[in-house]
Amino acid sequence: MLKPLLEEFLKIEGVSAAVVIGRDGFVIESAVSGKVDIEALGAMASTGLGTSEAMGSTLGKGELSKCSSNWKRPHHSLTAFR
Repeated sequence: MLKPLLEEFLKIEGVSAAVVIGRDGFVIESAVSGKVDIEALGAMASTGLGTSEAMGSTLGKGELSKCSSNWKRPHHSLTAFR
């Protein structure tokens, strides 16, 4: 059910992977074109999310609701929702 939806993202110019990752870093589902180590991507995304949650807690900002990272070449985006 998720795979066809994720494959739609691959039709967007420059998109090389669309991945749903659990909080534990394990990949739930993915659609990939080319060489992308999705297992490593899952682990890194989970670590980044945990770090962002810890930062918010330390700053007294409450629960994390959304975490987003954006890169320029070509345009990459990682967004995590609670």
